[in-house]
Amino acid sequence: MAELGIFDLFHCNDVFLGAAIAGAILAALGARRAVRGSAIVGVLCLGIAAYTPLAAALIAGISRSDPLPPSSPAVVVLSSNSQTDGSLSSASQARMIEAYRLLRQGRSRQLVLTNADIPHGSQVPACRRQMRELGFAFPITETGPVRDTHDEASAVAAIARRMNWPYVILVTHPWHMRRAAAVFARAGVKVVCAPCAEGEYDHLDLSPEDRLRAFRHWVHEMVGYAVYRRRGWI
Repeated sequence: MAELGIFDLFHCNDVFLGAAIAGAILAALGARRAVRGSAIVGVLCLGIAAYTPLAAALIAGISRSDPLPPSSPAVVVLSSNSQTDGSLSSASQARMIEAYRLLRQGRSRQLVLTNADIPHGSQVPACRRQMRELGFAFPITETGPVRDTHDEASAVAAIARRMNWPYVILVTHPWHMRRAAAVFARAGVKVVCAPCAEGEYDHLDLSPEDRLRAFRHWVHEMVGYAVYRRRGWI
């Protein structure tokens, strides 16, 4: 279940503890057959996710990439996590590299960063430093504090209305793009999707471990999409 991303949905950081507690509860309730049955089902699901083309097909189904316009009012990069020293994590760096590429191509001259609630502070200083070291500079607009994709869309929508932007280029990971684009559309922001490169795995040549990573991303996004739809955010 951990490999399939199930425990992540409940924010269970200790996988073995979570499994032990769940098994103990079921056993105490006299559901030993259920424990055995769930173990068998889990193994079957693990095998299907890791050793069939299913994960590749699922992750392709939630990805979106649009033809890029010659110019756009802004490139919007959704937040990811940072390191303790304030440097960008690999996920954040992948998104920023795509943003730098778009800016250098002349697709826009305005960068918008969503200010997620990151324990180590804003990512803007690290981004400014990287642009300076790469020999270019573009203005950065940072949104107010946000907690999730819905907050990011609402914050960017407020800026877009104020600046009268007809659309923006949206940068995030491929597996997050379908839900993100839907949330932004609901918030009233038209987006052109420009997913960054996926650095964790090669979606054209997935190993069993890579398929499990992709499957976990799919599970997370499908549950997130359902929750957002129920809340009226999509």
